[in-house]
Amino acid sequence: MRAFLYLLVSATILLFGACERVQSNRERFAGIDEELISTYLEENNIDAVRHESGLYYNILDEGDEDGERPSSFSQVQVSYEGYFLDGTVFDEADSTNLAEIDLGNRTTTITGWRIGLPFIREGGSIQLFIPSGLGYGGSAQGSIPPNTVLLFDINLHRVR
Repeated sequence: MRAFLYLLVSATILLFGACERVQSNRERFAGIDEELISTYLEENNIDAVRHESGLYYNILDEGDEDGERPSSFSQVQVSYEGYFLDGTVFDEADSTNLAEIDLGNRTTTITGWRIGLPFIREGGSIQLFIPSGLGYGGSAQGSIPPNTVLLFDINLHRVR
């Protein structure tokens, strides 16, 4: 019984320490990402708004006055270009081959999109400057390295 209690206490201490390291890494990258995005915006003379989440966005066109605004659970059709701070494009969908995105699917849609797209309506366009914590975080995704700031130019064609 003592061995079990010792093991339980040890595991709890290790788990708590690991959680602190994960939190400290998130905070460290959030600060780095904030600086990288701010510098990018300044160097490119982009006047973006900072959301409380850390996402920056620049509404280029609010969309059709009577167009539907997506919620964070909508299905949307979009054209977009996703790129890194150095301008390298990692993904895109043009207006002849629209992407169907399920904003409610947390396993396939990054948080930055779920936060940013509801700022515009159908027919609108927006630039999103997404810190790594609202993108893929510490996980690599295809050609996207872990802890990478992501930039997107998105045109919202349809909300379902």
